[in-house]
Amino acid sequence: SSYDSSRGSDFSRCSIPLRLPRLVAHRLTMSAACLTRRCGPSSGPSSSPSVDLMSLLAIYLVVYLDFFQMSFVFPFFAALVESFGGDESTVSQRCALLSAVLSGVEAVTMPMFGALSDRYGRRVAMMTSILGNGAAQMQLGFCTSFPQVVAARIVNGMFAGTWTMANTFLADIVPAEERPQY
Repeated sequence: SSYDSSRGSDFSRCSIPLRLPRLVAHRLTMSAACLTRRCGPSSGPSSSPSVDLMSLLAIYLVVYLDFFQMSFVFPFFAALVESFGGDESTVSQRCALLSAVLSGVEAVTMPMFGALSDRYGRRVAMMTSILGNGAAQMQLGFCTSFPQVVAARIVNGMFAGTWTMANTFLADIVPAEERPQY
């Protein structure tokens, strides 16, 4: 069959692979508009942006780093736990315990971080969470025994509220009608 330019390329009918570049292009265009201080609806060239660009970039960076550390550390847990000895069954049980400990501690401390952010502000809570996560990752890097790894995961769970606070912070700084854009 011959190529018909009126109906577009055959690739435009693909649902998933080529929507991503279009989405990225849209985000880059939106980011370029934000860099020139045209974020959000404006009534003219002199109006101020409705969203603070630096706050938005900070939120995106924090969420990116949080998910990066999670996806970077998690694949190495089996090798880390295996280095402390034990058979395959013990290693898998310990890995499951590390995941359960993190989730359990997160479930207990998330409401506390919510109260902290309501009382002292989102930025204070976010910075506390970032610094706590950094300390937990440093502690995990220097572990020499399995109980130390458990302690590091407990500390990580205690401060693992960055993505939840980022969503709340984003809801605070972006007007409701603009939230789907971000």
